[in-house]
Amino acid sequence: MSTGSGEPGESKASAPNDGREAGKKKNWQPRNGGGEMPHNAHRQTKFEGKCADLKGHVYDCSTSKQADQFNKTTKEISEYVGRTYTYGGDTQLAIENLGIVEPPEPDDPPEGATATKRHIWEKCVDEYVKRTTHMTENIKSIFSLVWGQCTDIMRQKIEALSDFADMSSKD
Repeated sequence: MSTGSGEPGESKASAPNDGREAGKKKNWQPRNGGGEMPHNAHRQTKFEGKCADLKGHVYDCSTSKQADQFNKTTKEISEYVGRTYTYGGDTQLAIENLGIVEPPEPDDPPEGATATKRHIWEKCVDEYVKRTTHMTENIKSIFSLVWGQCTDIMRQKIEALSDFADMSSKD
């Protein structure tokens, strides 16, 4: 005997259904008036950037916090470059100042300098050349790094600039 109280052994057909007829399916409609999402529909994931070490630090022009996001992303990129690039400290300064910072050129050795002083000076010149060469190469690779941290809409806006082709192809 079924009492409709949901006890074990009770059939589903005889269970109470809040005023609906037994066996009748509820006609589900989303509140926004649209249909159900197909099972194979993909939700767009939030863009995190192409560099895994900078995940979430991106350049985006579609949010209300874009200025704060720009500053935070630029800071994270400069710290990343400072940690990971050869002579990254020089390049980090260039990012923070938004311009290339040339390392100081070594002074010529004094007239009559000892062999040791001349040899030290030659090493200083070699180091200067390495730093400036690495700066040039680092700036080129930073373009790719920054570009990979730009959302599609940001890329489109940059590509629409009249001087984009010149900027992206400069040595």
